[in-house]
Amino acid sequence: MNLKKHLTTKNITGLVAVILFAAIASYMFRQKESKLHEHGKYKVATVIDYERVQGTRLLEFRYSFDGQDYTAASPMRKKKQIGDKVFIIFLPWEPTFTRVFYDIPVPDSLATFTGTWQELPVPYDQADYDMEFE
Repeated sequence: MNLKKHLTTKNITGLVAVILFAAIASYMFRQKESKLHEHGKYKVATVIDYERVQGTRLLEFRYSFDGQDYTAASPMRKKKQIGDKVFIIFLPWEPTFTRVFYDIPVPDSLATFTGTWQELPVPYDQADYDMEFE
């Protein structure tokens, strides 16, 4: 097999385009992640369902913000029951961009709170927080 024969300009251009697209998408995702740390709002969300997509189990949860209801999903790292409460962080200008804090329990006193916080309202282990951004 002749490698030179298979490396046409068209193939190389396509490969470069794919690599460039992947690099830009990765950069934009990391930018959003850093904005979550800087500008994110914290909220209590309710687990409403589980879903399996291409072998990955997703945790589906619901929350409200500015009078609008949202449903989002996150890869399930830790077993939760339907109806459980979890802390989430989201971007106010893009409320569906979220992270779920599986290992930071929601106390009963905050389970029905409908507002948001600028920071988590409970003490937590930094490793549990950082785990959601790995």
